[in-house]
Amino acid sequence: MRALQAHETACAGDEAFDHLLGFSLLANGEAEAASWVLERAVVAHPKNGAAWLDLADADLRQGENSRAREALQHAIGLNPPPVAQQKIAAMQEALRRATSRWAFDGYIANETGWDSNVNSATQLLTISAPGYSPLPIKLDPDSRAEGSAYNDVEVGGSLAWHASSDLTLYMLPRIKYRTYLQLHQFDRTITGMQGGAGWQLGSGTLIGLVQSEDQTLGGSEYLHNTGATLEWREPLSPTRQLSLVSQYISARYTDWHMRNYDSDEVLVGVALTQNFLHDRLRWVTAAYRGQDDGVYNRAGGSRRVIIASSDLGYHLTPEWDLHGVLSHEADDYRQADPGFLRPRSESIWNETVALSWQWCRQQTLSADYAFITDDSDIPLYASRRTIVSVGWRFTF
Repeated sequence: MRALQAHETACAGDEAFDHLLGFSLLANGEAEAASWVLERAVVAHPKNGAAWLDLADADLRQGENSRAREALQHAIGLNPPPVAQQKIAAMQEALRRATSRWAFDGYIANETGWDSNVNSATQLLTISAPGYSPLPIKLDPDSRAEGSAYNDVEVGGSLAWHASSDLTLYMLPRIKYRTYLQLHQFDRTITGMQGGAGWQLGSGTLIGLVQSEDQTLGGSEYLHNTGATLEWREPLSPTRQLSLVSQYISARYTDWHMRNYDSDEVLVGVALTQNFLHDRLRWVTAAYRGQDDGVYNRAGGSRRVIIASSDLGYHLTPEWDLHGVLSHEADDYRQADPGFLRPRSESIWNETVALSWQWCRQQTLSADYAFITDDSDIPLYASRRTIVSVGWRFTF
């Protein structure tokens, strides 16, 4: 960019030079300077749709909504290629949000797939539990891995109120129903609500959310979760963002037989988002450290939690996205499990690959594959799980 600026006096007015300089300024966060340079580019060549689109982007970043809308209409009127449609749609949505205090986005989603281990259980037929019996214990079918096809239906959305230029209030409801074709006792309904606010503070954003979620299993009340999240997002450059996150989650089981697994978990962590190749490649790395102080001890008591993840997304084309996630969770329990006479530790790996196709502005088709391994040192809790699915999502 500095090399271009050094030649601005001599080359100003040249449409190709001004467009390149304006794009460079915009990429470096200098929207006001970019706007002036891009104005020169479109005056020199009014049929340069890409320059009009970048000018609309620069004006939008400055809050010049009417000018941004006018420049965007110029770009649309020049029959932009398909590669520009995604950016145009995003800018139209940003303009809609900027000119309205209320914004609502909703979705309906359906997913069908196969889960090889619905109950995340061991595949062993017998286990040795010295705390219960000197002889191997035969596991009943409910305690072993069971597979089933499933179908999901989910409805949700977000309601936002822009109280001011710096403060936005949110509500995010959702309801999801999953039915297992072979194992109806695991059918479940999840009803959740999140609410909170986002504050623009200088160059960063502070987001605070509280949440509540209820689950039913086999038609009966099963689990109630409550929690809160506090996140600070700080852009380090036009292509890089740092996030600091703290989260609290409380899980309470309705069935008193399951109360051994009630938990109060606190996580703190950091995530770095980096875009490459003109935002076509997006990489998110994150690490979290936490503590789960369960209210009961028969399942191993409190535990230390360490989570690391890497999330890589690539825009193959404006319509096709390829996504891969690798995460690892290490759990170390502080107290000995009474059945196995030793503390429990786990190493959980999750490998996920997803391919999605946005075949029109509001509809997306997807295919997902996930392989989850739990290498617990206590065989009862060790498991292998494969989930394969296809899905459809409609946004409105």
